[in-house]
Order: sequence, then structure tokens, then C-alpha cells
Amino acid sequence: MLWGMRYIGWVTSILILVVFGLYYYQFGGSSTTLSENKEIWGQFGDYFGGVLNPILSFISILLLIKSVKMQLTANECLINETKRQEFLDKRKSFEFQFYNLINAQKSAFDDFSLIFPSPSGDFEVKKVNAVNKLEQLIKTSIQRGIAEDALIKIIESLDDKSDDKMFSFARRFYLAVKLVDNEVITENGFDEQDKHMYIETLINLSDFAMVRLICIIIAYLSWPNVVYLKKSPEVMGVIKSTGLNTYINSLK
Repeated sequence: MLWGMRYIGWVTSILILVVFGLYYYQFGGSSTTLSENKEIWGQFGDYFGGVLNPILSFISILLLIKSVKMQLTANECLINETKRQEFLDKRKSFEFQFYNLINAQKSAFDDFSLIFPSPSGDFEVKKVNAVNKLEQLIKTSIQRGIAEDALIKIIESLDDKSDDKMFSFARRFYLAVKLVDNEVITENGFDEQDKHMYIETLINLSDFAMVRLICIIIAYLSWPNVVYLKKSPEVMGVIKSTGLNTYINSLK
């Protein structure tokens, strides 16, 4: 761009010299002294202005057009940079909420427990052991030929006795997925594959016991938040791509 401006400057200077040269060649003759006649100077001014003014005006228009184009380019770059910064801010805001939800899920799982019935009375099992016990209960019930509807009622009753611990766990998982669905969109600067990536991150950053628990919930329960998960192509796609669908089928 700077080279172009210098080029126009050189062309303008050459044109001025050419105009002077033509005038001197045509009217200067062999005289080497300046005329003292005002009429001759007036004629020279008319010639100089008449020839150069249109040329200089045309060059000025070219410079103005070039300046406008430069300004438009600068404005476009500024707009693009502003949009890029907005996208970065939205991504940072989303990821702050997203990873906070994952951490909240992990912290809440430290208090996760289920109350199981037994002949000697109900007893509480916590965290990973609770998931293992629930999984064992499901497999034992299937081996005994208990129908799926009856098994669903057993799991729901178990959650009722446990202060809705499974429902709360499913709700937190649902909130993370819902956040991804609402915020990871092209209008916020994300790509189509980003949804799958964040859902995969959600599952991969969860402890294996937590992943097994959400699989059990998806397999047997039909709470509104669980139905949302079942209808999510990203959630079900990640479950399939990670092989968790094999685990879910083993629970049936």
C-alpha cells in the first residue's frame, strides 16, 4: 500500500516536469531568462492550471478512492477482530460454567449414597460401593426373571428412600448437557463438532462409577431430564462411540 502511494507521487512529479518541459520546448526558444511581461506569466499560469488541474484532480480522486478502500479494509478488520474477541469471551464464559458443573458433579458424588432394604433393616451404601450395589441388584433381579417394569419400580423406590440422590445426580448431568446444547452453537463461534467434543469431555472427566450410574439411569428411568438425555444425539452418539451402549445392553 505504501509503495502504491509512492508510485502515485512519482507519477505526479513526472507529469509536472513534462508539462513544464513541453511549455519550455514550445514557447521557451533559446531564451534563458525569465520574462518580465505579466501577460506571458498569465498565459503560463493558464496553461499550467488548464493542463495540470484536471490531471491532479483525477489523481486526487484516485487517492480518495484508495483512502476510502483502506478505511473500509481497516474497519472490516476491526469488526472481524471485535467478533473474534466476542466469540472468545463467549467460549471462556461457557467453559467456565461447563467445567464448574463438572466439578460440582464430582463434589456432589462424594455425598452420594443409596439406602438398600434388607431382612435386618435398611442400610446405607456410599459412593462407588452404592453404584456397585445398585448394579448387582439389577443383575440379580434380571437373573431371577423380574420383569423390567417391576425392576423400574424397585429402582424408583430405592431412590425415594435415598432422598432422590439418583434424581439429583441425573439433574446435574442434564444441566451440563443442556448448557452445551444452548451455548455451543454457530452463532457463538462454535463448530458443529464442538457439541460432540464437549459431551465426550463431560463423560471422560467423570469417574467411571459416575458414568456407570448415568448409564443405569438412562437404561431404566424416564424422568423428564433423563428423557432429554435419551433424545440428545450427542449424548447417545458419545455413549455409542465410547462403547457404553454395550454396558447398557448388559443391564437389560
